[in-house]
Amino acid sequence: MAILKNSGLAGLNVEVSEPSEGQNPGTGKHLFPFLYFGEVRKNNDEDRMGRVWVYIKEIDGDRDSSQHWHRLTYCSPFGGATPTSEVGDVNSFSNSQVSYGAWFPVPDIGNIVLCGFVNGDPNKGVWFGNAFKQMMNHMVPGIPASATVMVIFLLASITKIHQLLLMLKGQLDQFMNR
Repeated sequence: MAILKNSGLAGLNVEVSEPSEGQNPGTGKHLFPFLYFGEVRKNNDEDRMGRVWVYIKEIDGDRDSSQHWHRLTYCSPFGGATPTSEVGDVNSFSNSQVSYGAWFPVPDIGNIVLCGFVNGDPNKGVWFGNAFKQMMNHMVPGIPASATVMVIFLLASITKIHQLLLMLKGQLDQFMNR
């Protein structure tokens, strides 16, 4: 069903389709009301503001097509800056603008970020955390893969030897108690 909406121009009404379920009544854009896991597909933000472009499986089609990527702004858990209205003499450190907060490196391509959209608006996406992929959760700064495999192999071997010794001890105790 079409409705007439006043365009704001003198006497000009525009025909607009009525928003369907899942659309913003003000803009008619589809809403994305949930938190999503997105795969980082591009991370070279020209403005160096921590923005990434992600593919969200639950929303989009082809993960390799940049048309299906969402630009997300970094949302720090803590940060800010003194208002420019409070900045005095720019040649004095004590009067210059001060920024503060937590800033983390931009995730590499292929990593997973937790993201959402302010008021469900697909043009107001933010990312604010990372999720580790399976078998990629080494402690920072990370253990080289070959060392990890060797440690796991050694630990598994030691565990098996320990189990074997316990079994032999049990059998020896039974033999001695006869």
